[in-house]
Amino acid sequence: LMIGSTATVGVPGGLFGFGDVAKYDLPNRVISKMTYEKQTLVNASCFQTVNGTALTFAKPLNDGDEVVPPRGDVTFIWALGNDNSLTGHQQSGSVTLEIAPCTLFDEFTVRKNKFRDAIILHAFLGCVAFAILIPIPFVASAFRKFIDFELCGTKGWIVIHAGCSLLSVLFVAALLTWIILLKNGLKRPHFQHTHEIVGIILCAVFALQIVAGIARPRPPKIETDDDHKDDGFDEERIEMAVSRKSYARTAWEISHKITGVAIIVTAMFQIKSGINLYESYFGEDTNWQIRYWIWLSIMIFLFVVSVYNKVM
Repeated sequence: LMIGSTATVGVPGGLFGFGDVAKYDLPNRVISKMTYEKQTLVNASCFQTVNGTALTFAKPLNDGDEVVPPRGDVTFIWALGNDNSLTGHQQSGSVTLEIAPCTLFDEFTVRKNKFRDAIILHAFLGCVAFAILIPIPFVASAFRKFIDFELCGTKGWIVIHAGCSLLSVLFVAALLTWIILLKNGLKRPHFQHTHEIVGIILCAVFALQIVAGIARPRPPKIETDDDHKDDGFDEERIEMAVSRKSYARTAWEISHKITGVAIIVTAMFQIKSGINLYESYFGEDTNWQIRYWIWLSIMIFLFVVSVYNKVM
């Protein structure tokens, strides 16, 4: 195999010294260094330490008269010298490899597209939960006097408030489970940057908000009977009922409102940081930035109107 072949030969330059690396012809058992024009190696080096000698180089597949076929079996020969001279080799051998056109970029693209699709699903679940379902209970509560119809035997705004809150639990659980499984599959560590840390805290606070809402202290009952008629004192009865609220009920109402607003404000930050991460990681400009600012403007408008209604 050696005779008639070509070889890349590295001659060490001594301990901790850089040697010479060049292409050689092997017409017989005496090797012959190729001319300068045929020396096409790239990033070639030969470095020796007490642990051994390392020969590294890059070589074009289409190298003048020597062309490595793009597909099929190719035999490579190798040899180790007795010392740092070219007097002979101590060990030698050959290896045959089946080669094919490189598909590393294509495989990387496929993996990147799959990862992007997984992130888009995570973003979709997060937007439905924190941009739609969670703000709806706030709007229903803030504008309850405009939602004065009955639904399922109770006040309409309460059904909307509770229903959207419970439905959002499913989406929050799904997005959290999905991203954890995704990162486990990629063998990446969890909670390494601000978006992840804020996200898990947001989900935890939201879960506590739901549990506290379910276990909330009950309000005092307004004493009426089935044959009650409007005698002009209904407003006074309601005020008296409000004044008889327990401290626990009052504390829950205040904390429930503050926590609800805090969740929405944090969701605003979280959605924005998610959009920024997506665009920076995948190198894509999306129109979600515009949609985000439109959504944020609507939320701020609704908040201002709700505060105005409370004051007035």
